[in-house]
Amino acid sequence: MDPYLIAAAFSAGVKLAAGGMMLFFSERQHRKTALYWGLAWLIYAYAIIGDVAGNYILGAVSVALFASLLFYGTTKLTGAESSMRGLSDLISFLPLLLVVYAVSVISSHPEDYGVSMLGMAYGISGFFLVLSGILLVGMKDLYGSKSRNLGITLGIYGLHQADYPFLRPVGWFVPVGFSVDLLLTLISVIFMVEFVTVFPVEISSEPVKKDIQEGVFIVSPSEAMGFLRQFHDYPVLAFVRTLQTPRAWRTFRITNVDGMWTVPPTNLPKMLETSVGYMSSLKAKDPNSKPVILLEGLEYLRLYTDFKGLARFLSSLKDYVTVNNGTLVVVLDRNAWEERELKTLERLLK
Repeated sequence: MDPYLIAAAFSAGVKLAAGGMMLFFSERQHRKTALYWGLAWLIYAYAIIGDVAGNYILGAVSVALFASLLFYGTTKLTGAESSMRGLSDLISFLPLLLVVYAVSVISSHPEDYGVSMLGMAYGISGFFLVLSGILLVGMKDLYGSKSRNLGITLGIYGLHQADYPFLRPVGWFVPVGFSVDLLLTLISVIFMVEFVTVFPVEISSEPVKKDIQEGVFIVSPSEAMGFLRQFHDYPVLAFVRTLQTPRAWRTFRITNVDGMWTVPPTNLPKMLETSVGYMSSLKAKDPNSKPVILLEGLEYLRLYTDFKGLARFLSSLKDYVTVNNGTLVVVLDRNAWEERELKTLERLLK
């Protein structure tokens, strides 16, 4: 049997398995990033199939979609938005870089339109893999070495993809290329699995013992100050708009200003994902510990989100806190709400 077909089939199979694994961790760890990465690997398998079958349109579209989903998933990580600032200069030259690359590819294969088209797709894909790698390395202060290792691997993977149109026609390089691709796929997936099981709010030490009452509590802004004093030394997860929180807390500021420890008011899924990660991390340190989450700024969230969406978010957050025997403190200014919405919130959070 043709060794090229064997290598291609094995490579496609590994990518399908990688995609399935990412989707599994997406569901288990409640990580949206893993969902996008999983779909990316599944689609990448079709790029291999298109290459082998001579269907260059399928191959080109698949590899482009792979890069798009992987890059999109990376930008959805906590803090990734702020890291984009450092890439603005590079992205501004993207049209020029892509045109130069396209001209080089076409010049190398003037007689073969299919190879040129697929080669350009791989080159563009590689470029965005490198961008994803840069983003991940930039988040090393938040995610540690796991972010750096994955970022470097994806950067190397992107450079490897970019050599496709120049080395693909070289007979002896085909098995080498597939082997390198397979190795990079395996390493990337290993680092991805490590990465999606880590949260930026991971608890590094066992929390102090406190007598914590479980449930959901609605407090006024003035009452919240007493809560801050009571839990000043406990690793509370807080999403706040105006409150100044103790150093021991893991605090995310609700604002449209980009930053490592900020969250946009429109990104309720990120708040829920971060909350689930916090509870998982706390339980991993001490199964008997009780997660405590404080949410302040509902009035600000209401400006950017329809009430039904906000209600669904609060309902889901309450369910997760209840299942984990935790405490949810919601700071609410009752004078800022319509009576109908206020009654709905109070009924929802009982």
